[in-house]
Amino acid sequence: MFDTSISRLISLLIPAFVLISCGKEQPEPVIPVGTDIQVNVSVKSSGVEVVPGASTYTTPAGAQFKVDLLKFYLSNFRLVKSDGSVFDAGTYRLIDFADADSKSFHLPKCPAGTYSSIRFMLGVDPNANHTLQNSEPDLDPSKGMVWSWSTGYIFFKHEGSYIDSTGAQQALLYHYGKDIAAVEVEIPFVNNLTFESGKMFQFDLKFDLGAAYSSPQVISFYQYHNNQSLTQADNPWIEALKTNFAQAFNIDVQ
Repeated sequence: MFDTSISRLISLLIPAFVLISCGKEQPEPVIPVGTDIQVNVSVKSSGVEVVPGASTYTTPAGAQFKVDLLKFYLSNFRLVKSDGSVFDAGTYRLIDFADADSKSFHLPKCPAGTYSSIRFMLGVDPNANHTLQNSEPDLDPSKGMVWSWSTGYIFFKHEGSYIDSTGAQQALLYHYGKDIAAVEVEIPFVNNLTFESGKMFQFDLKFDLGAAYSSPQVISFYQYHNNQSLTQADNPWIEALKTNFAQAFNIDVQ
């Protein structure tokens, strides 16, 4: 009798336990919300796409040059709302024209709202510039964008050649950096963009290398063509490029 009672009790408890277990709320998977943004980076000079090792390009000022290597950092992306508030999308990206995959990337999902412009930096902010951030894949020193003689990153590296006044080809090396060289770029959207969950935008970010060397300030390849040391004497071309870089980007939104 005792065994039979226990058996009946267990048979009653098991379904109840199953019901309780099934009724427990399971944690919902965390799904990022917001607008997905893909950024595609391209470089042209006077309307001609820049392909390393492929051709000779001409700046609007008439200087001719070639590109064998072209790398630069884009970082600290921020989306500015129409009310002036800012969403910090972070991220450090090394754009390397020998690596097609580096020219396309996604920003973190951006919260809902109406946005009027995008901000970013050409270069690396001072905090990261002085600590060599191995935790960020694109900031790894093995990427070849750090100075050999000092702590810090090369923000923009163009190696190639230029044509001098006699028609001869001369080496061209621009290694641009230092804290003072970090460039803040802001590009307003032609029309305000409405971000909402599940929406996607494609930003075609276009950089005009020819304009960077000639507008609004003309960079003389003859005078400044082999700059890798960044001494005080280099400040004039650094400041000129900084001014030009800030205006050499534009964006198409799809």
